[in-house]
Amino acid sequence: SSNLSLDDRVSWEDSYLEDDAMASPSTRYLSALYWSCMTVTTIGYGDLVPQNIVETWTASIIMFVGSCIYAYVVGTIVGSLSEANPAEKDFQRTLDNLDDYMNMA
Repeated sequence: SSNLSLDDRVSWEDSYLEDDAMASPSTRYLSALYWSCMTVTTIGYGDLVPQNIVETWTASIIMFVGSCIYAYVVGTIVGSLSEANPAEKDFQRTLDNLDDYMNMA
């Protein structure tokens, strides 16, 4: 059992923003943006972390762009695989046309 009360706990933000110069609202927003990019992109938190504002912006932008490129590549591969069988595509088109015809009647 811990003797710490809620007021005694140090939050991630407090430990990350130890320097008073880092405590501006824009820097806090940037820290939250960096954390969310790191979490959403599932890159992980690793041992190498940005040490200043420029590195944090750079890392956040690179993670976002990298995620977009990854999503595009995966989407392109899935799209190519879905059209790999022309007979199946023709069959689905025929079924769609039949369904449209039946809904008109």
